[in-house]
Amino acid sequence: MEEYTYLSTIGEGSYGYVYKCAERATGQIVAVKAFKQANIEPEIKKLALREVRVLQGLDHPAIVPLLDAFSTKTGRVYMDTCVARSGNGAWS
Repeated sequence: MEEYTYLSTIGEGSYGYVYKCAERATGQIVAVKAFKQANIEPEIKKLALREVRVLQGLDHPAIVPLLDAFSTKTGRVYMDTCVARSGNGAWS
């Protein structure tokens, strides 16, 4: 998470939190999903990795693209995605 500046919390679900962040290198606004307890619970880590694999294989204008997925030294799993469409309909 060192590559991002936290801006706000977008929401929370059963398996994680979603944060609005700015990528430090580019300033791009992204949504970062942090999976709860993926570093502790093997089943949650398995769900997180499955979600990453599925999103990596999708390319459709109605699906928010996955930009990156990573884990920290503690084993917590994160994904970052675009948060908005530009005027021409492209994800940004």
